[in-house]
Amino acid sequence: MTQVMDSAKKPLWLVWKNPDELSERVNIYNAIIFKNGDDLRQDMLTLQGERHCPESHIEELFKFSFFFSPVISIMDCIWHHEGMDLRMTPYTCLATGHQVGMIQVVRNAKTVYQVCKTVRILALTLSRV
Repeated sequence: MTQVMDSAKKPLWLVWKNPDELSERVNIYNAIIFKNGDDLRQDMLTLQGERHCPESHIEELFKFSFFFSPVISIMDCIWHHEGMDLRMTPYTCLATGHQVGMIQVVRNAKTVYQVCKTVRILALTLSRV
């Protein structure tokens, strides 16, 4: 299934059936967003990376991981260490050329636009009370 998304750059939402026999236990379908016209290199730097922050080594995180881990993963580790679970799900992003790349679809996630729209509606409702 292919769908052109409704945004300025008209990215493609691509979905295909997972051929792995065990996919029924995890994800039957895979999905990515293909973008043309956006520089995804900064997204790669900010988003990607494994979350590796053992509680006992938070000091080492501050010393070394800024060179090896993306910003979102580092911030998520710091927030978890402070007891705050902000439910961050850094997604994978791959720049495949100049202004071209792919972005992982995060299932059951809300976009920034959806969150802002909900907050705006809530603010309008509360202002009338």
